[in-house]
Amino acid sequence: MKPFTDCLDLVPDRVDNCVLAFSGGLDSCVLLHLLANSRFLPIIKLWHVHHGLQLEADHMAKFCHQQANAYNLELKLSHLNLEATKANIEATARTARYALFARQLKPNDCLLTAHHLDDQVETFLLNVLRGSGCAGLRGIAVQKPIKKAQLIRPMLHFKREALLDYATQHKIEWFEDPSNSSVKFNRNYIRHQVTPVIQQRWPNYQDSIATVCEIQAETQQLLDDLALIDYVKLSNVSENLTLTTFPSTLDVDALISLKKIRQKNVIRYWLRINKRSGLSKARLDTFIQQLLAKQGANPIIENNDYDIRLYDGRVFIVDHVRPQPTQSVYNFLSQPVLEIPELNLLLRRDSVLDYLGVKESGQVIQVRFRSEALPAHQNSHRLKRLFQSHKVAPWLRKTTPQLLIDGELTGIWTA
Repeated sequence: MKPFTDCLDLVPDRVDNCVLAFSGGLDSCVLLHLLANSRFLPIIKLWHVHHGLQLEADHMAKFCHQQANAYNLELKLSHLNLEATKANIEATARTARYALFARQLKPNDCLLTAHHLDDQVETFLLNVLRGSGCAGLRGIAVQKPIKKAQLIRPMLHFKREALLDYATQHKIEWFEDPSNSSVKFNRNYIRHQVTPVIQQRWPNYQDSIATVCEIQAETQQLLDDLALIDYVKLSNVSENLTLTTFPSTLDVDALISLKKIRQKNVIRYWLRINKRSGLSKARLDTFIQQLLAKQGANPIIENNDYDIRLYDGRVFIVDHVRPQPTQSVYNFLSQPVLEIPELNLLLRRDSVLDYLGVKESGQVIQVRFRSEALPAHQNSHRLKRLFQSHKVAPWLRKTTPQLLIDGELTGIWTA
């Protein structure tokens, strides 16, 4: 194993800031000591996140301030004020913390966290017990982008025992989080009740699990490469396009043409690159079954924060929370521009008339939306035909502007 002092070789030479996610615990205090004796000293910044979940949180923040002063470094303190009563508070806190990092890190920043091999083992075992696939069994990544910044975990291959030896040798102080001893948290239960028993039988279990994680990471990369090939086909786009320009829908016929195992693989990939949570195995199996639903059926697979729907031969991701207009009817009157901020929509009077192929003659132009509070329009059959001819999906019809001239439904805005 490489010596501790070499672990910072992962950090690029040219970064604007080395930002250490600093909890004040053993791990981050060891990493701070390593950084303080490295070439990065002039650009090191500490960032402590106060979750507001325990009484000792204020003492932890105070200790972090003391350490920053001792090293003559800047400390940033952020408060999250999470509710301790929420289910799976560990995951909630982690998600909130990384969302904070992603929002505030700058493009050429490097965020460092002090995860080590014991963390990797615990994550692997937790994911096994959750029934995770390759993506979960690859464990914690050594490095990955976090928005436009870079996240690096330089100590991931070192055991906690090695960190403890280093801290003892260099007389490093740290704050022992009392919650680390509570087995009510899943990770702590594995740490205190499960891995000690495994170690008695398999002393090198950590190295073995690290190897499994590496193999699973390689396997997942192969699956992603295959999924990209299928995704290009299912999206009907050129391979030259970047993922950010790919459409967020899939072609049903092309999806059906794949073998079942590749259908599942590309759907998982599709959801991931569209930044949606994955489907459970049961829901994914149900979705595959419904792909073969009879013509004209529009099945729905419900997930926590979005649905998957089929319409007009394509598969869509439909978020549960979607922007809605605040009014049912908007009048242009004499103004040349109508703005509907909720829909990020800006309509110009002359553009609307050109779109409808109508000449300006001082007409009254109205923009109308479907609403339960608004009675059905007298031309509801015409409206239905307009939606169908323009292939407006059912879940988009409430936010599709209906264009009325002098009270007569003339068209819908799909430009």
